[in-house]
Amino acid sequence: TGSTDAYFGDGAALVTGAASGTAAVRSDNGDLLFSLAATEKARVSSSGLSVTGSISATATAETFISTAATTSPRSLHLANTGGDVYFGIEGSSSGGFFTGSTAYATVVYSTQRVQTIIGGVKRTEVDSSGITVTGSISATSLVDISAAGAGQIKFPATQNASADANTLDDYQEATYTGTATGMTTSPTGTVSYTLTGNEATLNLPEITGTSNATTFTVTGMPAEARPASRKTVLGRAQDNGGAIVPVRIDIETTGVLTIYANADAGAFTASGSKTLAECSVTYTRV
Repeated sequence: TGSTDAYFGDGAALVTGAASGTAAVRSDNGDLLFSLAATEKARVSSSGLSVTGSISATATAETFISTAATTSPRSLHLANTGGDVYFGIEGSSSGGFFTGSTAYATVVYSTQRVQTIIGGVKRTEVDSSGITVTGSISATSLVDISAAGAGQIKFPATQNASADANTLDDYQEATYTGTATGMTTSPTGTVSYTLTGNEATLNLPEITGTSNATTFTVTGMPAEARPASRKTVLGRAQDNGGAIVPVRIDIETTGVLTIYANADAGAFTASGSKTLAECSVTYTRV
């Protein structure tokens, strides 16, 4: 009548529970059930095939094929108590199944982070904040970061020095407070600096006061901006109320700037006004 069951197996014992080893194929009100030891293992219904347990293939080069002509999304869905993951292809409607996807895009979709493990080592991890990579990233063409929300590369606070001549291993923009000596007081100014690889640029502010020594220094440079050997650059200064002239500035390995009264390393007058004029100087840190 369409409401009764049909059994293929060990007989009526299948109805109330069969002994161990009993196998059966049973029709259950339109569904086709496959049972083993009175336990349902697979069911075919109008919605498809559901399996209780694992599916194993021992042959080589096994392929799961789903090639029916359709514009609908197709997917393989795995889930546990921690979340869901889908492997699939989007349909003709952008984001119709995988939120945020485009039409016919191949998609890995998960409610949790997605990791790539190679040889027991996590190499990539994708989560809501972006992608994290362990190891190097290689590109064989242009690396384009020109999008409106991009255009930034972040380096570590401490330089990870590279011996490769073609590797940019540092970039930093920062400031420090420079304190002058050789004056009756200790005037200060904010020094901004930019580190690009082994090159450093200091933007020196105007620092002025009353001289009480023939020397003039500015201290306070942080370690990361200091050169490995003394560097000599040309700056601007004023001695005893005179004109602002080009002067020699030595940048010591301690980070101290030794400023002279002229380009020939002359001494300052130990009286009157003394000024480091605003200027920018560039040197290498090696």
